[in-house]
Amino acid sequence: MFDPRYEYILPPDRIAYYPAEKRDESRLMLVDCENNLMSDQGKFKDVKRFFRDGDILVLNNTKVFKARLFGARRSGGKVEALLLEQNSSRVKALLKPMTRLKIGEKIKFGEFEAEFIGKTSDGIGIIEFG
Repeated sequence: MFDPRYEYILPPDRIAYYPAEKRDESRLMLVDCENNLMSDQGKFKDVKRFFRDGDILVLNNTKVFKARLFGARRSGGKVEALLLEQNSSRVKALLKPMTRLKIGEKIKFGEFEAEFIGKTSDGIGIIEFG
């Protein structure tokens, strides 16, 4: 389920690529819904002081993985793929520039090659790695 109320831009310098040595020193993302503000000034060790009666704590155990690939068409044109979902050798991806890709066209990602299969009804590209 997608809910735009939970959509936000997370600047790359705010992404923790490695865990804090002392886990309770990790940064907190604080959201002030009344004033539509976000901050990362808090530390996890201070989490209790930010709660009031009726507040909830949402835990997120997702992991960040590198999902952006840069490739090339046989013509030499560049292709960028943001991988979204994998189903065996087929992958759903946001592709740039998708409008120029032709069904059956090969895309080289380093030592790997994928074939553009087509796109879903909502405009998501489908590629298949051989």
